[in-house]
Amino acid sequence: MIIGEVTDAVITASPLFRINARSVTLESKCIDSGSRVKLYTSHPALMYYFIRFTDNGTRHSFAGRSLNVSAYTFDDSTKAIANIRLSVTDVRPILQVDDDGLVITTEACRIRTRDFSRNMNFLKMKFIVYKGLNVETFALQLSDMYEDLVGRQLIEPALNPVFVEERITRPQNDPNTNRPVPRVMKTIYSYNTAVNRLEGFWNHASLRYDALINDDSPFDSSVFTYNLHDDDADTTSHRSSTMFD
Repeated sequence: MIIGEVTDAVITASPLFRINARSVTLESKCIDSGSRVKLYTSHPALMYYFIRFTDNGTRHSFAGRSLNVSAYTFDDSTKAIANIRLSVTDVRPILQVDDDGLVITTEACRIRTRDFSRNMNFLKMKFIVYKGLNVETFALQLSDMYEDLVGRQLIEPALNPVFVEERITRPQNDPNTNRPVPRVMKTIYSYNTAVNRLEGFWNHASLRYDALINDDSPFDSSVFTYNLHDDDADTTSHRSSTMFD
């Protein structure tokens, strides 16, 4: 195994999620000393860092346990192209200053996966990270995460971001045989719009790093409910809009 590190990486691409029914992997891209590197991780704390702090143009230092480098050329060119992939395990922000020479403040902090106990479940962190994944293949898992948090009294009921609607087809007969056609149950997943998205709420105390890695402290429900942020929002009725396309 080759250990890799990019010590002055400039982010060149926003985070991208690779999702299937069982796992979620975050990918991003950066450039360091002219070398373009693809970064990837599936660790909840690192995914949170990428989502919160790795805007295009920001500088960070990344280290990883697995560095994969491959090179290739084209028949009509003598230039070699390198494909570099780094599985990130450590990350920290790099001090930046503005045009006036003043330090740009940030809430980003150093994260090293080896500092976490293997018994940590990251229940709250995973829920917040996965809450933004608007795909049907992961909707059921997100709903299950929410129910688990409710059972542990870490979040209030009626705040499930996933609206699950089950429909059963009407009884009918096959036109060719005139025999009854078995009923079919269809499950439709949509986003519960009575629950806040996270845009604009990242500075809320419940969504800060220290709060999310603490699975003994419940969420403040105000981060999820419109009525505490938008007086004109009607949360008395259950609203939903299709979002898992």
